[in-house]
Amino acid sequence: MEGAGTCTSTFYSAVNRLKSLGLVFEETEVGWPTRVYYQLTDKGEEVVGHLQSLERIISTSIDAQRTELERLKSKETSQKDKERMLELLSNLQEANYDLEHWDETLRLSETAIELATELQDDHHFSHAYRYAGAIHQKRSEVSKAIECLNQSIQASNRIKDWRGLAEAHYTLGATYEVTGDLEGAHSFYKKSHEFAQKAEWNIGKALARMGYGRVLGRRDRIQESVKELKKAVDEFERLKDLKHLAHAYSNLGATMLYVDEEGALECIEKSVDIARRTGRARTLATGLVNSSNIHLRRKEFEKALRYLKEAEGIYDELGMKRMLASVCINRGSAYALQERWKESEECYKKGVILSEETDDKYNLADALNHYGQMLIDKGDSDKAEVALRRALSIFRELGSENKIAGIEKNLRSVDH
Repeated sequence: MEGAGTCTSTFYSAVNRLKSLGLVFEETEVGWPTRVYYQLTDKGEEVVGHLQSLERIISTSIDAQRTELERLKSKETSQKDKERMLELLSNLQEANYDLEHWDETLRLSETAIELATELQDDHHFSHAYRYAGAIHQKRSEVSKAIECLNQSIQASNRIKDWRGLAEAHYTLGATYEVTGDLEGAHSFYKKSHEFAQKAEWNIGKALARMGYGRVLGRRDRIQESVKELKKAVDEFERLKDLKHLAHAYSNLGATMLYVDEEGALECIEKSVDIARRTGRARTLATGLVNSSNIHLRRKEFEKALRYLKEAEGIYDELGMKRMLASVCINRGSAYALQERWKESEECYKKGVILSEETDDKYNLADALNHYGQMLIDKGDSDKAEVALRRALSIFRELGSENKIAGIEKNLRSVDH
C-alpha cells in the first residue's frame, strides 16, 4: 500500500467510515501472511451504481453540449444562436480545463475569443483569455501567458468583473513567480487578494494567500511562509474546497521540509491522497515530487525514483516542461547519493536545459547548485566552481539568503 503512494492512516480511516455506513464488509483469510479483504455490501453496490449513473450523466452532458455547439456552427446563425454558442463554449472550456484536457481547452478558447470579439462580449472575451493564459502559464509559455492575461484584465476592467480580475492577477503572480520576479509576483498576488475581497470570493482570497506564502518560501523566509500556507490550508478546509486543498497541502509540505520533515511528509501524503481521490493529476505529480525529496533524505532511493517516474509520466502528458525540470533535479540527486555520477550528471544537465527553456530562474539555480555539489563530491572542483558561481548569481538576484549562504560555503571548500 505504501509503495502505491497511499497514506495508510487515511486508507483505514476511510475503510472504517465505509464499514460504519454499511457500504463494505471485511473478511480475513487465515494463514501466513494474514490477508484482509474488503468487499462491497449490497447497499455499497447500490451506491456505486448511482455514482456510475451520475458519471454517465455528466459525460452525456458534456457530449450533448459539444453536439449542440457543432450543430449551431453548421448552420446560418442568428445573434441569439451566437450568444448560445458562447455559453456552450464557456461551459466546455471549464469542463475540459478541470479534466486537464488542455489542448482542447485552448482550441475552445480561441473559438470563444473570435466569437466574443464579433459580439463585443467582454465577459466571455475575458473568460476565454483567462483559460488560455492559465494553460500557457502551466506550460511555462511565459510571454503567451502574460499576453492572454493582460487581454483578460483589460476586458474585465471594462465590465468591473472583480472575480475575473482576481483570477487573472493570481495567474499573473504565478507566472512572474517562476521567472524569478518575486516582487512582481507579490504585487500581483496582493492585487488578486484585493479583487477577491471586492468580489467577496473567499477561495480567491485563500489562493492569493497561498501564492504569497510560496513567494516567502522562495525568499527563504520559511517560518513566515509556513504561517501563510497554514492559513490557506485552514481556509480551504473550512470551504471544503478539495481541489485547492490538495495544492495547498503540497505547497505547505514542500516548505515545511526545511524545518519539520515528519510534518512535511504528513502534509504531502494528504495532498497525494486528495489528488488521487479527486483525479487532480497535476497536483498528484507535484505531491509525488515533493514526497521524493523526503525519501531521498532517508536514502529510500527505490521509492523516490518510483514516485519520480510516475510524476514524470503525468507532467510529460500535460506538457509541463518546467515541472519536468524538477523531476530531473530530484532524479539527479538520487543518483548522486548513490555515487552514480554519469547518470546524475545527465539528469542535472537536462534539468538545466529545461529550466533555461522555460525561463524558470529558481529551478535553473537549483539545478546548477545541485550539479555543483555533485561535482564536488565527485572530485571535479573546477567544473563545480563554474556551476556554483552561476547558481550563486541567480540566487542573489532572487534574494534567497539561505541558498546563498550554502553556496558560498561550498565555494570556500572548493577554493581550499
